[in-house]
Amino acid sequence: WMALTPRAGTIDAPVARNPRFRRQMGVVADGKHAITHYETLEAYHIRGNITPLASKVMCELETGRTHQIRVHLTHAKCPLIGDPVYGQPTATRLKRIHAAGYVLTDEALGVLQSFNRQALHAAQLTLIHPKTNEEMTFECPLPEDLVRLENTLAALTIKG
Repeated sequence: WMALTPRAGTIDAPVARNPRFRRQMGVVADGKHAITHYETLEAYHIRGNITPLASKVMCELETGRTHQIRVHLTHAKCPLIGDPVYGQPTATRLKRIHAAGYVLTDEALGVLQSFNRQALHAAQLTLIHPKTNEEMTFECPLPEDLVRLENTLAALTIKG
C-alpha cells in the first residue's frame, strides 16, 4: 500500500522459491529471470500525508513466473492490497492506518474490511496459441469489488 519510485520503470529481479519460507516465492539470486514493467496510474494520498495510502499500478510482464507481480511489487516495497502472503492482510493495514491517527468513514471502513482478496486483476492477457501459433488477446473489465475499492480510495484521498 505504498508508492513505487519512480512512478514508471522496470523490475528485473530473479524469482524462485523463497529458501526461508518454502510456501512463498521470492527474489532469489539464483532464481529464474523475471522482468516486470510497471506504471503508476494513480496514487491516493490522505490529506497532509506525503506517503500514498495506495496506488493503482499497471504491470506488463516480459516473463511469466509464479506470483511474479506479487513478488516484484513486494520487493519494490509496494505489496498488493489484501495480499496476506506477500504483504499484509487488509485488517492489519487498517489497524496501522488507524494507529497513525487517520479516521475512515464507516462506509469506507466497510468496503476495506470486506475486501478479502488480493487487489490484482488481469485486464488484458495475450498468448500465443501452442498449436496454431496465432496471437490471442483476451480482455476483461475490472470486477465490481475492485471498482468499489478504487472508488472508496478516490473518495478518501486527494489524488497525486
